[in-house]
Amino acid sequence: MQLKSFSYKDETWELDNLQLGPVNLIVGKNAVGKSRAIACLSAFGRIITQREELSPETTWQSQFRFEQQTTLVYDFEVSRKPKVVLSEQLSRRVTARSHPIINRDKEVAEICHYGSIERMRNHETISTTPPKDKLVIHSHRDGDKYPYTEHLIHWAENSYGFRFGNMSPLQSPT
Repeated sequence: MQLKSFSYKDETWELDNLQLGPVNLIVGKNAVGKSRAIACLSAFGRIITQREELSPETTWQSQFRFEQQTTLVYDFEVSRKPKVVLSEQLSRRVTARSHPIINRDKEVAEICHYGSIERMRNHETISTTPPKDKLVIHSHRDGDKYPYTEHLIHWAENSYGFRFGNMSPLQSPT
């Protein structure tokens, strides 16, 4: 699975529709947001794996290439005070058709069971009330019932970003 596009917004900064390939090199002038873009991508992965808390007053949007003709779209928005998940959506897009997997507002989430072909065809959903300060992908982890959330988490667990800065000349031994 590969991250194809990424957007992020907070109260002071916005990264709009960063297009990504299998390997990416971000180059630009000083103070244009290269390090901040990498930090946002890294934070996105850490939030998905629960190694970092949700950032207040943020909006996150992503698209992943999954298999040949399939795209996974994952978006969520977090309020400032109290820090609450306002919305969360995960959908599977095959060519032009979109199939919702998670559709959450501030109070309730609808989750589609994709654990079997029969359930997928029938678009069976469950209604749940996830914790207000947690993403549904964190509160409903089950690889059999919700395999797409596991793919998303697996991507985050195996994603790495590297920041390169100024390097000082090597010191000679004295």
